[in-house]
Amino acid sequence: MDLNSFEKIVTIFKYMISSFMNIEILLIILLFFGLIFLNVKRNNLYFKIGAIVSLIIFFITIFIYYSSYVGECVTKFIKLLLNLFYFPPTGVYFVYMIFVFIVLIINLFYKKIDIIFRRINIVYSGVLFLFYSDAIAFILTNKINVFDKASVYGDNILLSIIQISNLLLVIWIAFMIGYILYMVFKKEDNT
Repeated sequence: MDLNSFEKIVTIFKYMISSFMNIEILLIILLFFGLIFLNVKRNNLYFKIGAIVSLIIFFITIFIYYSSYVGECVTKFIKLLLNLFYFPPTGVYFVYMIFVFIVLIINLFYKKIDIIFRRINIVYSGVLFLFYSDAIAFILTNKINVFDKASVYGDNILLSIIQISNLLLVIWIAFMIGYILYMVFKKEDNT
C-alpha cells in the first residue's frame, strides 16, 4: 500500500467514522481530553481526581473487553524488554552510553541537583563508562563480529559485562526516577 501522508490521515479518519463504536470512542476521547485541555489553568482537585478515575475506568474497560489481546501484548512487551536488557544490539548499548554521557553533562552543569545525588550519578556514570570501555576493548582485542549476535553473546566475559552494566543502568534509572518524583512531590508540599 503506497499512500502519502494525507491519504493515510484520510484513511484513519474514514475508519474512525466507519462504525458507531468508533464514533463513540472518538467522541468520548475528544470530550475527555478537551475538558482536560480547558481545565489546565484551573487548580481544581475534584476535576483532577475525576480525570484520573475516568482514565482508570477507561483502561479497566479496555482490559476487560480485550483481555486476551492485552495479555498477549503485555507478554510480548515483557519479552522484548528482557531481550533488550539481556541481549541488547550493540547499537542500543551505544545509545545507553550516550544517555549516560548526557546525564553526566547535566549533572556537571546543573547546580540545583543535590550534592549526594550528583555524586551517585558520577559514580554510576564512571562504572558504566568503565564497563562500556571494557566491552569495546574486549570486542576489538578478540576480533568479535558485532553484527553477529551469536559471536557477541556467545562469549561469557562479554555477555557478563553487558548484562551487569545493563542491570546497573536499570537500577540507576529507577533511582533517578524515584529521586525526581521525590523532588517533585517535595516541591508540591512546600507550595
